[in-house]
Amino acid sequence: APSQRVTDDDVDWIIKQLQTKVNGMQERLEFEEKIRQKELESSEHKAASSIESMDDVDRYVMQDLGYDMEALEQLVRELTPEQSAALEEIDFTGRVNITAEEMTAEINVVPGLTEMQVQTLVEMEMSILKNEALKSITKMD
Repeated sequence: APSQRVTDDDVDWIIKQLQTKVNGMQERLEFEEKIRQKELESSEHKAASSIESMDDVDRYVMQDLGYDMEALEQLVRELTPEQSAALEEIDFTGRVNITAEEMTAEINVVPGLTEMQVQTLVEMEMSILKNEALKSITKMD
C-alpha cells in the first residue's frame, strides 16, 4: 500500500541521524588524535629538555622524587650572598651516614637562616643523600 512508502521527510531524517552519528565519531577521533599528539609532544619535550643541562635533569629527578621545587627556589632566592657562600662550603655529598641532627647543626652555622630554611635544606640534603645512587645513574658524563 502507498502508506508504507518512505517519504522524503523520513529520508531526510535518517540522513540527518547518520550525519550526526558520523560527526560525533569524527569529533571523537579528532579528540583522541589531539590527545595522542599531546602525549607525543610532552614525551619528546621531556627527552629533549632533560639533555639540555645537568640542572634540568636534577630538577626533573627531584620533582619526580616529590621535591617541592617552588619552595626550594624560593629559599635560594631569599638567601644573602654570604649565606649562599657559606652553604656552598658545606658539602654533604657522599656522607650517607650523617643524621638529620648533625646536618642541622652544620647548616645552623650559617648566620641568619630561619628555622624554616634550615628545615627545608636539611630535608633536601637528606633526600639527595638517599638518592645518591639514583643521582649517579642520571649523571650523563
